[in-house]
Amino acid sequence: MKRIESIDILRGFALLGILFINMQQMLLPVTDIEARVADRILFNGFEYGISHRFFVIFSFLFGAGFYLFMKNAEEKGEKASLLFARRLLILLAIGIVHHLFQPGEVLVYYAIFGFLLLPFRRANAWVLLAAGLVMTGLGVYLGSIFMTYGMFLLGYGAARIGLFEPGAYRGGLFAAQLISLLLIYPCALLQRTVMDSTGLYDTASAIGGLPLSVFYVTTILLLCGSPSVRRRLGALGNMGRMALTNYLMQTAVIVLLSALLDWEGTIGLPLLIAAAVVLLAAQALLSTLWLRRFTMGPCEYLWRLGTYGRRSAKPFRRPVREAA
Repeated sequence: MKRIESIDILRGFALLGILFINMQQMLLPVTDIEARVADRILFNGFEYGISHRFFVIFSFLFGAGFYLFMKNAEEKGEKASLLFARRLLILLAIGIVHHLFQPGEVLVYYAIFGFLLLPFRRANAWVLLAAGLVMTGLGVYLGSIFMTYGMFLLGYGAARIGLFEPGAYRGGLFAAQLISLLLIYPCALLQRTVMDSTGLYDTASAIGGLPLSVFYVTTILLLCGSPSVRRRLGALGNMGRMALTNYLMQTAVIVLLSALLDWEGTIGLPLLIAAAVVLLAAQALLSTLWLRRFTMGPCEYLWRLGTYGRRSAKPFRRPVREAA
């Protein structure tokens, strides 16, 4: 099955925001938003531009990935549900190990809630989208776990209707982009109001974050309708093709930097952001160079090998002529 470039690009884009969030959570930067203007600007950028915005996108794409995996397995005559269950168990094992270094990481939850996609395997696409919207709405009040599952269903339904195909649903995407753009500022104000009046951080962040998440996704999908733009976003797509490898590598680098430079609880926000930008640029370059020689990232290959076994494993190294 041919890769859908827009999904890879969206995954790469989501990795950008997730790195900033993980570095903030793991390194606990020192900030003084009252005395330092730079800290106040960067802190507000985190709160209103990144926090609770990118895990939503990543969850949405996990649901889309479920559709692609199942369709690919069915086209090959494989036992799709059994293979997906095996894939989730491997992801769970990876997540448990990863949790030792980054408490609160998402892979464990993705693996567990991924099993809840299987009952919806044959559901109508519009039923999936409706159920996803309901679950996402509940997630605003009940917490990120419910929102994550809602995004799984929405991503699965979106992939079923072909939303990620280049040029598809341009009118609908433009309408969603415009509506979400108009909602960003009032929802950000509502986020602050809810936070100040109730202290419910997850609820407040969900209210403020969902319009911006929708704006990010619709904007990128509209841009991906142009072949020339897709080519220019190729570095993001390469990062997205190696999303698991890059996600785990980010944690490894953060842990290493924290140990070597004693950054936990001492690093300033400007330095943290500078370090994140350098790491992201390095990952974009390394992903591009790697994929010239190999068909997928090393963690993706091991994950695929564990799922399918050697009998169906995709070749890891590109042919010499193709790699050149």
